[in-house]
Amino acid sequence: MKTKIAILIVIVGILTLSRHANAQGAIITWTGNSGYRTVISMTYNSLMPSVFASGALVYQGPTNQGITSLVVSFYSPSSPLHPLYSITDVSNSVALYGFLNISFNTTNSSLYGLIDVGKDTFGEGLPGSSAGEYYLHDTTTSPTLVDAYSGLQLDTGGSFNVTIVPEPAPCELVGVAGLLFFAFRLRGRHPMRVHRSSVK
Repeated sequence: MKTKIAILIVIVGILTLSRHANAQGAIITWTGNSGYRTVISMTYNSLMPSVFASGALVYQGPTNQGITSLVVSFYSPSSPLHPLYSITDVSNSVALYGFLNISFNTTNSSLYGLIDVGKDTFGEGLPGSSAGEYYLHDTTTSPTLVDAYSGLQLDTGGSFNVTIVPEPAPCELVGVAGLLFFAFRLRGRHPMRVHRSSVK
């Protein structure tokens, strides 16, 4: 019985590893000329030479090619540790922001083309106040950070820095190995318990 459990754990572990084998993460940080920062946390399919996502208001329909999640946070020079605003633009491979536009070259780990991340409910024609919302847009070579409520440009220019996050597979492998070790320890103890009870 314990052997079957151990085999089952191995199978589940292999399936989990294969499911995430192509997953890769990146943390993209833009720092503007005036010190504002935009941090983009993204996961994507590393087997694709480039990944791309757009919202319904960019090409009249949401498009996503290879990006599984994308979270954006905005920071001011006066509050570098606490975000002014954070939003999920892509979740479970679904583009959630209407004006979303992001392209990422997975080969050289760089953004290219047009970019639009964040939130602007006024621009999307949604009801209610968008106070406290921000978005980074324009070209990746010269982006602009905008306060969505006032429409003011907070920062421009600057540069992007990309940090590739290790794939989750090694961590999962350690977890599976731990479960296997635990299962085999239980398997090893079981006969001893039976033997002691039989002696009594």
